[in-house]
Amino acid sequence: RDRGKTFARLHFVAGDRVLALLGDAYRRQQVLNGLLTVAPDGHAPRVEAMLKSEKETAREMKTLTAELTELQAERLKSKVASGEKVLQLHRDLGDINFMRGLASALDDTGALLLTTAGGPKEGTFMLSGPADLVAKLGPQVAEAMDGKGGGGKGRYQGKVQNVASRQRAVALLRDVVDTEGLSKQG
Repeated sequence: RDRGKTFARLHFVAGDRVLALLGDAYRRQQVLNGLLTVAPDGHAPRVEAMLKSEKETAREMKTLTAELTELQAERLKSKVASGEKVLQLHRDLGDINFMRGLASALDDTGALLLTTAGGPKEGTFMLSGPADLVAKLGPQVAEAMDGKGGGGKGRYQGKVQNVASRQRAVALLRDVVDTEGLSKQG
């Protein structure tokens, strides 16, 4: 019954449709048997185990990404301590959360950080650092990599069509920093 209504829906098949439906179900079951490598009785437990494993793997990946972010941040902070004002980091499989974590870890250094992910063609980027410089240079960095983006508060992020041209963007950042200087801002 449907929520207190006085009627019930009955779904049925008859004639050739019964054979077609049974044939489809059997073919589907055979495919699942092969994919799950278990008999039909084991489909549900196998899928449950796979979903549980997927959740555990996702949790582990999140933890490992946080550890990697921390290690990369320490490496980049040591570069800032040795005098570098423009930093870059590229990861083929990075994501925006990785980029945000690095940007947050380096907020108090006053350095410009360009992180990119993906490539060699399409990908994402984030420019972080002193808010005034990021606001000024963000669109230029996006243009240097054939992309677009937006942001505020010391972050400029977006999508680009040519991640491989990130060296051109880094050169642009270094030119500006060398000619105009970089003040340490929070």
